[in-house]
Amino acid sequence: MSTYQYQPPQYPEPAKGGMTGGQRTALLVLGLVLALTIGFVGGIAVTRAFANASCANAANNGVITAAVPPELATNTPIANGPAPTAPKSAAPTPATTVVPGAAQPTATPLPPLGDNSIPKSGDVSLDQQMTTFWTAWRLVEQEYYGRPVDRQKMVWGATKGMMDALGDPHTSFDNPQQTDTINADLSGQFGGIGVYIDARNDKALTVQAPIPNTPASRAGMRAGDIIIKVDGKDITKLPQDVVIPMIKGPAGTKVTLTIVRGTQPPFDVTLTREVIIVPSATGKMLDNNILYIQVTVFGDSTVQQLDQVLSDNLPKHPKGIILDLRNNGGGYVVAAQQLLGRFLPDGKVIMYQKYSAAAPSGQNPLQDMKGSVGDTSTPLVVLVNGGTASASEISTGALQDYKRATVIGEKTYGKGSEQNVRPLPDGSSVRITIAHWLTPNNREIDGVGLTPDLNVPLTAADAQANKDPQLDRATQFLTTGK
Repeated sequence: MSTYQYQPPQYPEPAKGGMTGGQRTALLVLGLVLALTIGFVGGIAVTRAFANASCANAANNGVITAAVPPELATNTPIANGPAPTAPKSAAPTPATTVVPGAAQPTATPLPPLGDNSIPKSGDVSLDQQMTTFWTAWRLVEQEYYGRPVDRQKMVWGATKGMMDALGDPHTSFDNPQQTDTINADLSGQFGGIGVYIDARNDKALTVQAPIPNTPASRAGMRAGDIIIKVDGKDITKLPQDVVIPMIKGPAGTKVTLTIVRGTQPPFDVTLTREVIIVPSATGKMLDNNILYIQVTVFGDSTVQQLDQVLSDNLPKHPKGIILDLRNNGGGYVVAAQQLLGRFLPDGKVIMYQKYSAAAPSGQNPLQDMKGSVGDTSTPLVVLVNGGTASASEISTGALQDYKRATVIGEKTYGKGSEQNVRPLPDGSSVRITIAHWLTPNNREIDGVGLTPDLNVPLTAADAQANKDPQLDRATQFLTTGK
């Protein structure tokens, strides 16, 4: 989920709620142990390929849904049983593989690990447990057949393993490339060819739509095109988070895609990448005097772009507004607070935050943020589908609970948790779930989703035929009232 405008930042200690250097070391080291225990697991949470959908706290009282710039993240607050007793450090028993009839190697015992070779966290119990890890690490470095080992991969794999071991799909580790991609997507600017990828099709990399006036659209790429190779490499068995960075890249460079279109034989398209600038909020007046607004991500400039759309079109006195949040995987929740401030009265609670499963409902309210432009009375429809997640669900849930909008489409994704996003010194980042959120009516949507008021499916056949029954139904509802 390129040309990333990325500068490796300096990372001061968080102003509050952060971790000290010793704590960070302890967490990293614990992660290495966990990863070696459960294996170096690959993967990334399922989200829309264009923008990740995780929720996390932003500066002040905001919450974000993806990696944040360091200047925000450093001000973000961090919203199991007894540890087993580890044996005292001792020299490990050398492992010997016996092959009948073969000469046996002479075992060379490793020296015991001393106090000078084990990083100390200050937690005696943890330090005892880490003896196991460092013994295993040295065994790998001295005995592994594929030496020399890639220490960087081991560290990243171990950190990821620590996050995966918590059993929460939204607590995760992103390496520097993944972190960079997420930040670039939220900024609305990246190097690439200009296509939206259909995240619903996890069996093939399928084009959802080309972005107008981009290399992809000029080359004639179409919705439904399936990409099977990138620069001659078969990508059909690779996950989207691996393939998409292969397609993105610095402006001016070329990439060749092998495409399957319908029943045609596969064919190649060579494209020159450009800087793709994708507006996250766009709008237009439809023929029947209905204002259509599409928000694709809650990113850096979404609210400014939304205000421009409203300023340009509200003076035309539309008889209805359609807010399209389909396939919007989330973004900064502070942007959702601001969006809701354009359609709800000032000071409305948009969600409640629960910092533990046992916490009572109705605590820790988060309110909308009023802007200089808005409309709290014109009939409103929100379009949603299975790709509507996180900050988009916060917006939809609040508008539905206050009966400010009629929700049309399909059940939403169901991500009702919040994450803090913390940058790490090497450019990678971690997301840590700190809370669940509830709608203003205290509805828990995590793993459940939001049910639309009017259920209207949009099939693959509809998309192929360039039909949009959900938009048609929204227009009908605003025109007739039913």
